Amino acid sequence: MQKLSEICIKRPVFAWVLMLILVVVGLAGYSRMGVDRMPNIDIPTVSISATSPGSAAEAVEQEVTKPIEDAVKGISGIDQVTSTSVEGISSVRAEFQLGKDVNVAAQEVRDKVNGILNDLPDTVETPTVNTFDPNSNPIITYALSSKNLSSKTGASSASALRELTEYADKTLSDQLEGISGVGQISISGGRARQINIQLNPYRLRSYGLTTTDVITALNQQNSETPGGNVEQGSRTLTLRAEGRLKSLAEFGEVRLRSNKSGGIIRLKNVATIEDGAEEASSATELNDSPAIQIAIRKQSGENTLAIVSDVKAHVAQLEKSLPAGYQLTLVSDDADYIEASIHSVQEHLIVGSVLATMVVFVFLMSGRATIISAVSIPISIVSAFGLMWVLGFTLNMITLLALTLAVGIVIDDAIVVLENIHRFMDEKGLSPWEAAVEGTRQIGLAVLATTLSLVAVFLPVAFMSGIIGRFMNSFGVTMSIAIMISMLVSFSLTPMMCARMLKPTPRNAYGSHHLNWIASQSNRVYGVVDRVYTGMLKWAMAHRWVVVLACAGAFVSIVPLAMVVNKEFLPADDEGKVNVTFSAPLGTSLETTAAISRRISSEIRELPGVRYTLATAGDQNNLNQASITVRMTELEERAITQEQLVERIRNEVMPHFASANLRTIVSGASGFGGGGRNGAAIQFAISGPSLQKLQEVSQKALVEFKKIPGVVEADTSLEYGKPELQVKVDRDLASQLGVSPGDVSSALRYFVGGAEVTNYNEGGEQYDVHLRAQEEYRTGKAGIGLLTVPSTSLGTVPLERVVKFANGTGPSQIEHVGGRPQVTLSSNLKEGASQSQVMTE
Repeated sequence: MQKLSEICIKRPVFAWVLMLILVVVGLAGYSRMGVDRMPNIDIPTVSISATSPGSAAEAVEQEVTKPIEDAVKGISGIDQVTSTSVEGISSVRAEFQLGKDVNVAAQEVRDKVNGILNDLPDTVETPTVNTFDPNSNPIITYALSSKNLSSKTGASSASALRELTEYADKTLSDQLEGISGVGQISISGGRARQINIQLNPYRLRSYGLTTTDVITALNQQNSETPGGNVEQGSRTLTLRAEGRLKSLAEFGEVRLRSNKSGGIIRLKNVATIEDGAEEASSATELNDSPAIQIAIRKQSGENTLAIVSDVKAHVAQLEKSLPAGYQLTLVSDDADYIEASIHSVQEHLIVGSVLATMVVFVFLMSGRATIISAVSIPISIVSAFGLMWVLGFTLNMITLLALTLAVGIVIDDAIVVLENIHRFMDEKGLSPWEAAVEGTRQIGLAVLATTLSLVAVFLPVAFMSGIIGRFMNSFGVTMSIAIMISMLVSFSLTPMMCARMLKPTPRNAYGSHHLNWIASQSNRVYGVVDRVYTGMLKWAMAHRWVVVLACAGAFVSIVPLAMVVNKEFLPADDEGKVNVTFSAPLGTSLETTAAISRRISSEIRELPGVRYTLATAGDQNNLNQASITVRMTELEERAITQEQLVERIRNEVMPHFASANLRTIVSGASGFGGGGRNGAAIQFAISGPSLQKLQEVSQKALVEFKKIPGVVEADTSLEYGKPELQVKVDRDLASQLGVSPGDVSSALRYFVGGAEVTNYNEGGEQYDVHLRAQEEYRTGKAGIGLLTVPSTSLGTVPLERVVKFANGTGPSQIEHVGGRPQVTLSSNLKEGASQSQVMTE
């Protein structure tokens, strides 16, 4: 390093060019770096989702979840397999060891899942495999509403919602997906267009037909297969057999069978064909007005602020062409919080730099010396951006925190070198040039040792194990980069500037330094400080054991004080957003859940500081669940904090709905996303051999859990009592009548639950065609019993002859860990409660 200092002193242009290269690379990296809330890290976790419409949670667990769990648990490097089974949906999560490449893991999971597709029931749709991205939460959300919609149900409202959904899905979504950096667009709360064929069981029975006959006829008469090419001398024609139905009227003309008298039985004779919408599985309302939620996610590693800015600009153009009565409302924007957070940290960085410079000036009392030392701050910080960009880091809370802490450190090396050069000039009478060379040579090893010791403190943070280590990796590396660059500056630019900018202090006739008025006044102040410090030092040296015992006491007190201090994984922050999630009693209809949600939202909006509420009823086929997002006004416009609003909702609003027996959880926004029980402050799991045993144990544990001080909204994930209408096949009688239990299950699936049988093309778009019984025949045992099923001996047999109906109950959700059933107990915390204290108790 001494050689570098000498070269820079002799050749100042080299020093400036070296620093300029670092700064230019740093500025280029800064302009290209992504901006996000948290570091962009790869967590080797793969999720597998599979749907089996209409299947109960226990059926999904046995027939879908377990085969997938068994297939993936043998993959090398797997750490843990967890799963959740709810009605119609299986979610399996494979967590791998941190050293596993997430893309390799995902491909291995796909291969295993593809290998068991033939073992899954025919009703299961092809499973989807995705990698986990901690930054995959929506970055911006809009609500699309129409003046023609109202919260009251009716044919006109349903038609308006279908048109709104069609516009959101076919027009808005397509245009927004074309924006650079946009990854996925999710639409919820709508009802897509769907062709509904509704069967009349009486007419089916009178014609001796079954659902199987209808399905076969539709598949055979609404298909188009390639016919090859027709050669005509110099021309080649494509042979196309047009077998597609081109209108709803043609669906009604589909031939099912010819009767004995020669007449033709057509689809319109046994069913009504409706150009309608899919069955509602969720409902979204913005301030009690029906709306469609459009959530936009970014691609991994992209700049959140840039994407949100592009989306807003694009939406501003789209709003000019919206159909009459349509309105797009911005309901969530992560960029606001990220930008405010980043701006706050940047402000602290600048203020810290200014304060550090002022402190240097106060002690050096020299403008030239202050400039020489302070210039290391912007050069070190800006140059660090270049290496951060090369390493793939983003500007986030962690990396900017590291740079903010580095402000007071990067100036240290320059001050040490500057002070030693100044001492050589004052004490030895050397010229600035000579003092720069000799002073840097003398102090070089000490500065190098100091810098490396600081790196030794911060760099190990980058090698912490676990998920926390992944998040803190960028912190340790960023700190080390800034510190190492500051050392380079102190050995190159600092001595060069000292050699050319410092001036020797003039001496008087007696050989002592002639000080200006400011320096003389500061010497008086420092003289007092020096005398006080000297007195304290003399006392300490005279009472060594007192000092030793005091230091030992301070060291020993670390452990008890650390145990007393409240501990949280992340500090609570006011993002101006509150999430309210509740579950109504099992079996509650979507309409009732939406009505309760509407009433809660209305009361919440009466509280101070609330701007709007966005309520969504229906979650993963659980029609009794709902979530309400409460958006607050800007921080400077309200006198209530996010946590205070949480407490007011919890204590003033939710007690009004005690008679509804709701299971609620109210929480502030989380930096890692998630809501409801998944985002609860306290979560712990209990696993066991069976659901029945877990139900018993978890209820006892829940009673004790609620007694812990600070715990609020405690609940369990296992809830029995979901009403079921169970159909049991009389196998002996069915065998005698030539009826297959599989045909019974298939017929019930189409007749009651409804399923896609074919599709319909119109205007360049494709729509599902669903088969189902007319509503009045699928609401009870009597109507369902009218269904006819195929018989090898009698042709058709009424369902009521071969089955028995019984009322029963089952779980709404089943969790697994390592293939064993699990129950999760969770809760939030009262204001001021400590997460660590509650977990300890």
